[in-house]
Order: sequence, then C-alpha cells, then structure tokens
Amino acid sequence: MPWLFAFKGKSGFSAKNTAEDVTEGVDGHGLTAIVTGPTSGIGLETARVLALRGVHVVMAARNVEACNKCKETIMKGCPSATIDVMELDVSSLESVRNFANAYLSKGVMACPFSLSKDGIENQFATNYLGHFLLTNLLLDTMKSTVKNCGIEGRIVIVSSEAHRVNYNGGIAYSSFYAYGQSKLANILHAKELTNRLKGASTTCFVALSPKVKGVSGEYFADNNVAKPSGAARDPELAKKLWECGTKLTASKKGASGFSVSSTAEDVTAGIDGTGLTAIVTGVMAPPFTLSEDKIELQFATNHLGHFLLTQLLLETMKRTSHEQKKEGRIVNVSSEAHRFAYKGIYFDNLNDESSYSPMYAYGQSKLANILHANELTRRFKENGANLTANALHPGSIATNLLRYHSFGAATTCYVALHPQVNGISGKYFMDSNVAQPNSYAEDADLAKELWDISLTMAAP
Repeated sequence: MPWLFAFKGKSGFSAKNTAEDVTEGVDGHGLTAIVTGPTSGIGLETARVLALRGVHVVMAARNVEACNKCKETIMKGCPSATIDVMELDVSSLESVRNFANAYLSKGVMACPFSLSKDGIENQFATNYLGHFLLTNLLLDTMKSTVKNCGIEGRIVIVSSEAHRVNYNGGIAYSSFYAYGQSKLANILHAKELTNRLKGASTTCFVALSPKVKGVSGEYFADNNVAKPSGAARDPELAKKLWECGTKLTASKKGASGFSVSSTAEDVTAGIDGTGLTAIVTGVMAPPFTLSEDKIELQFATNHLGHFLLTQLLLETMKRTSHEQKKEGRIVNVSSEAHRFAYKGIYFDNLNDESSYSPMYAYGQSKLANILHANELTRRFKENGANLTANALHPGSIATNLLRYHSFGAATTCYVALHPQVNGISGKYFMDSNVAQPNSYAEDADLAKELWDISLTMAAP
C-alpha cells in the first residue's frame, strides 16, 4: 500500500488526499488562475479541479492544439467551467512577454491604465467599443440573412455582474470601475440594439435556449432574466452611448490609405507573397541545453520564465486584490528535489556545461522556486500588498481511463484555494501541509541575490 503511513497533518489532510478532497466545498468563483504546464500530469489535474471549483482557468501552454484538446476533456466533465487557452513557452523570455501582453490586453478585469492604438482607454475599447463596431459592420448582413432564411438572428453580448460596480461621478481612473463601466456598456448596447431593431427579425442577447425566442433587451444571470442596475435600464444613457460609439468608430483613413473598414483583401491587393517562409521550431532537452535566450534550459524554464511572468502580472494582481478586497495567491510548484541542488545556487556557473549535472541543475531550479516565493513574501510585507506567495512539492500523479487520482495536484489546489491558507506566505508545503525545506531555501540573502540576478537576466 503506497500510503500505509500517510498521517494527517495540522490541515486535516495527508498524502492520500486528492485534489478534489482538499478543495471540497471551496467556492472559487470570481478567481482567476494561470496554470502553466497544463497539458499533462499535475498541471492538467490542477486545471481540472480549479475549474471544477468555479475558478476561471487560463491554461498557458506551448502546444496550443494539445491544450485545446485537454480543455475539451475538462469541459466534458464540467460543462460550466470557464477556461481560456493561451500560448506560452516559459523557456522563452520573449514568449513570456508576449503572453503577458496578450493576457493584459484581452477582455479581462482590472487592466492597468493604458490606451488602445486608437487612443481609447483599453477596457472600454476591448470589452465594448470593438464589439460595438463589429456588430455594426455585420448588422445589415444579419438582417438580410434573417429575411432570406426566415430564422431568428441573435446577438449575444457577454456582460458581467461587475456592471453594478461602476463609477459614480468624476473620480480618477480605477481599473475595476473601468471594467464595470465596460460591462455596463455591454447591457446598454443590447438595449439600444433592441430599440433600433424593433419590427425586424433580430433579437439580441442569449444564444442557446429556444425559451429565449423573441426575448430582447434583457439582462440574464444564472440562466434567468435578472434585474440590472438602474444605470443599465436608462434608455437615454443607452442612446447617448450608441451615438458616442458611432462617433468613436467612424471610419477614417490613416497615413497608409486604409481604415478600420478596409478588408484583408483590400490591404494586400497587388502584394506578392512568394518567398515568405514560416519557421516552426521545437524545443529539445538534452542533458545540457541552452534556451533561445542562451540560458541553461532547466533554470530558464523552471525559474526564470515564471519569475518574469510574475513580474509582468504583479501590478495587475496588486490592483485587483486591493479593489476586490480578495487575497491574491502566487503558487510556485517546487519539488523535494530542491534538496539535491548544488550547494546553494551556482550563479557564476549557470551556463557552464563542464560542471553541469542534470539532477543538480533540476534541484537548483526547484530551490529557486522556493527562494522566489520567500523574496516575494518579504516584498509584499514591505509594501502592504494583499498577496501571498508559497512554494510546494506536488507529489506524484496516476491516471486511468475512468478517473483521475489527483494526489499529485492536491497540494497545488490546496495552496491555491483553501481558506486554511489565508494570510500564509513564504512557506513550503507538502502533502497539503506546511513542511520544512532545506537550509538554503530559508536563506534570505540568497533569495535577495537570486531576485537581483533574475531581474538582470530577464531584462529586455
């Protein structure tokens, strides 16, 4: 028996508890988790269980096709799951930056203040204005199709309960209020569309159930008609927003001679694409390999890529946790192999092939995960940030055709979700309990030195 001596720790859990065991009864709705390495093993099981508990999961993977298949598998077992798939190769610093830029610029909550390339606040531009313009450009085609086919057309606008948390007069930019404003605009857009489409065959809003046939201009929550905020029911505000959107999206040709209404064929007319080549490369992991940034691959992938990703998303996490009054958690998946590292971290020999040992290098990268969490904790305490950072040993994972035995993902899900971990930071977990790492992992000076060197290595 593999867990003959699996005793329960202070948390009430042991090595034989699964990820579902340690998160039972935990409501993760309203939380977002970025999971790296989500296409197999512990990462896949972590993504599955977090999604099962209502967390919005972003599966960040190098192989997007494989990741989408994993998403489909999870969705079959949990149809209500909210999952996004995004491309990320953590061994590549460029890929990490591209991921962070894409994540921060898509329709997500509480983006830092930034302007779109059209000079419009990014959340309003992304969550509302772009969709407003897209709808307007396709509207006549939809009307014609509906008339010719005799089938009801539906426009579905994804708003949010966050529309209730909105600006209330002239205050400075707030990332969360700006998100609420963009979501309020979604509802107003649907209502104004309804006014303009009365007598036509197009009804706006919910796309799935035949029970919604003929219903338009309503706001839905939990698959039922719900009452939105007072501002969302204001027809004058909806009309004003429509006129504002029309003005902002007016098609103006730029210096190139093209505008937003130019098609792909318009802008490429007369261009010869012969000679253009698409280059697709794979990543290999021989005993000693350098990443594309010329950094030893295990250190680059297991530590430096995740260090940079954390840095790029940190300010957004701080703002979101402050505005939503929810603790944000950073979970570094380390390993008991941190005990088999070199003596500390060989900063002067990171890329030295002659002194390279595959197992010691792996242990070094896992030691770096713990030191990273500890230094983050020190900085969070100095700044008063409502964030925590912990590291863990995940254990092992086994699968069969019928179900997941998610022992390996249990500790990851426990540290990410369980209320017992509220306020706990800078700790090392194993078997869903606090454990004792080696002395190097508790060296504050080593953690600071790693931080400083990582910043230098990750600099663009």
